[in-house]
Amino acid sequence: MLSLRGNLHHARRDLFGWLSVGQIPAIGFGVWLMLSLYERALWILELLLGVFIALGSLSMMLRPEPLARVSRPAAALGTGICGGVVGDLFAASGPVMGWFNYRQPISLAEIWATLFSCFALTTSVRTLYVGFDGGLIAQVRPYAGAGLSLVALITMAVRTFPPTRTRCS
Repeated sequence: MLSLRGNLHHARRDLFGWLSVGQIPAIGFGVWLMLSLYERALWILELLLGVFIALGSLSMMLRPEPLARVSRPAAALGTGICGGVVGDLFAASGPVMGWFNYRQPISLAEIWATLFSCFALTTSVRTLYVGFDGGLIAQVRPYAGAGLSLVALITMAVRTFPPTRTRCS
């Protein structure tokens, strides 16, 4: 959320809206599916994770070509559903959401703000789902607090001292 401060106005509300409509119910399904597979068929969950990592790695080797026009709502909705499910099966919706957003013919500021908005949404909604299910037990809270503090400190440091841009050859 800190990374969005001062940049939220760049988010594409049309894309974010449809991505969100797909993500919110899919997050609940992804949490349920992950817990079910973990209890009943861990090997399937491990296999799906391996396939997801392999496909995500292969997709990083490709450069997405921007589309001629912004995707239709149905495409954003479908991407939101896929991102919500894999984001909660493996806590990694980045490849799905990133691939979709980087193909849009919009500015980098709009891509980043839309992606960060989606990540903030998925993290918040997933935390609520897990919390209501009783998953935020006392042993988890210190780790969550430490993680939030570390992310906040690094975000503030990067905003204060941005990395220099270098060209890869």
